[in-house]
Amino acid sequence: MTIDFDNCEKLYRGVKRKPKFIKKDKTISRHCFTYTGNGSNGCSVFRQMNRDNNDAVKDALDKLGKYADFMVSITYGSCSNADIYVEHTPSKGSEFHSELFQNKEKEKLNDEQLDYLAINCEIEENLD
Repeated sequence: MTIDFDNCEKLYRGVKRKPKFIKKDKTISRHCFTYTGNGSNGCSVFRQMNRDNNDAVKDALDKLGKYADFMVSITYGSCSNADIYVEHTPSKGSEFHSELFQNKEKEKLNDEQLDYLAINCEIEENLD
């Protein structure tokens, strides 16, 4: 069952501690939102879906295991402001799985949207 998104709902993306994803000034690179690895055009994220922020972050990190060292988040409302299409796509592994697309035609995010996500995402832990 898909539950509608709330503008304040956070969407979490796992990130590896690699120079490709973290700039020297410790901000997030647009590359954090480009690789999906699942054969889809979508950028995989996890919904907060009425959970406590810390619980949602911990759950996403547990699900991603070795594929993520920390999480970044962006709200559904922020995605809407950039005309990013968000679709709830539950999987066997997670009822919270969702994907970000350029539009309803499910094209890959464009450069402007990738930059927007990188600039506007929130790091969910200290990078020091």
